[in-house]
Amino acid sequence: MAEAACTPDVAIVGSGVGASAMARAIAPTGAEVLVLERGEPVRAGPHPLSPEAVFRDVNWLADETWYEKDGSAFNPVTYYYLGGNTKFFGAVMLRYRRRDFEAVEHLGGLSPAWPFPYEELEPWYCRAEELFRVRATPEDDPLEPPRSEPCPFPGIPDEPSVAQARRRLERTGLRTFTTPLCVDIEAWLDYAGTTWDGYPNTGSAKADAENAMLNDALAHDNVRLLCGATVTRMHTDASGKAVIALDVDHRGEALTVKPGWVVLSAGAVNSAALLLRSADDKLPGGIANRSGMVGRNFMTHHSTAMMAVDPRTRNDAVYQKTIASNDYYFDDGEGGPPLGHIQAIGKISAPMLQSFGTNAPYFFLRWLSAHSVDWFLISEDLPLPENRLRVDGSGRIVFDVTRPNWPAHQRLVSRMKRHLRAAGYPLMFTRPFDLSYPTHQCGTVRMGLDPADSPLDPWCRSHDHPNLWVVDASCLPTSAAVNPSLTVAAQALRAADRWLRETGAAIAHLDR
Repeated sequence: MAEAACTPDVAIVGSGVGASAMARAIAPTGAEVLVLERGEPVRAGPHPLSPEAVFRDVNWLADETWYEKDGSAFNPVTYYYLGGNTKFFGAVMLRYRRRDFEAVEHLGGLSPAWPFPYEELEPWYCRAEELFRVRATPEDDPLEPPRSEPCPFPGIPDEPSVAQARRRLERTGLRTFTTPLCVDIEAWLDYAGTTWDGYPNTGSAKADAENAMLNDALAHDNVRLLCGATVTRMHTDASGKAVIALDVDHRGEALTVKPGWVVLSAGAVNSAALLLRSADDKLPGGIANRSGMVGRNFMTHHSTAMMAVDPRTRNDAVYQKTIASNDYYFDDGEGGPPLGHIQAIGKISAPMLQSFGTNAPYFFLRWLSAHSVDWFLISEDLPLPENRLRVDGSGRIVFDVTRPNWPAHQRLVSRMKRHLRAAGYPLMFTRPFDLSYPTHQCGTVRMGLDPADSPLDPWCRSHDHPNLWVVDASCLPTSAAVNPSLTVAAQALRAADRWLRETGAAIAHLDR
């Protein structure tokens, strides 16, 4: 790599939603941008859409080990590829509800207010939906927040067996709506006869960070991409006020990058870990950590996968993910506290069940999945300073996490079982997810108004270091109870707009 390329105007760490949004916004300015991605591009292998290869043999998961506070190790379900986790995500693109930006009392405690209201983010939601080519019918959801523009495309229709399941549930009193998805369903079915949940995305039928935003940035000559590049440490100047260098392991070779601005977007766990690993004599708590909150307020949704089985009815759906309900989103149906969100999950198959460690015969697993309708239940996790990740003396990521709102999630599971029994599904199987499934991880470098309790300002700029921005899900003050991808995209676009307003003049006058 040429020496000149090691001194870019902007270094972007990561290539997921936040990173790609910033790269796309900055690219037209002419600034020299270097995107550093630890993973490689997703390539179409011999069996990229084989459920056995993806789920049973876990060929795509990151070779990563994290630790719990008691020292026990686990391998998280996460992916390190160009485009980040969006290369494998379920493509659900829901807005946070308007009330999610306000303080909400939950069974397990308080979900605090954001530093700005929903209306501040709403135009950026519209822009994110446009970039991700979202398909939705928002008027069907009674909790859908106000919007200034219609959704770019109508919602994806139910498959016949899924439509039947919807009717059965609605007869029990559960109100449903069509799940917002960033998938061109006809193009996807031409590409693959499977769901997209958990499968590697090697085309453009499903929008992801790479094909929706990053490719547009890379079309500019001033934007360069370096894959296989893991940032191991950040350095500040003598004052400790500006980040001036990044240590990079590029496929085993050491590289130093000296940027003018740094955009950090490595994921809520790895962004916080990098900031903590960068501690030195000037900043013993790590970079951007005057508040002591980096790594704290870790949130990952309380979630459960559920199979509802009716032996009399065969479910021949391919993708299934078109049903959702928010009936228990802000109360429990009886005037009590919020429980969460319900959505159909990508169609479960026998190899997926094998990946859960079951020893049941394969023919039984095939029968079970052929007669099931499959669900994903999500409840809000709450931001607690004592829920944290830290980096120990050997550089390992260690978690100390409690689950204060788990009882609310158990109530949500109970409510859904009640509806499914009433709908005629006699058999139900559930799998709650633990820390090894860090579902929708967020909150570890949160934004806020006060530097004393938040590392970032409301535009994702470090309170401590004016040239550092953190734009992945780590910035989110709350987790809400819906998939955060659209909110991360919208907030990153809002942050990019702020960056352009503040630095446009400086970029225009750079001495090249």
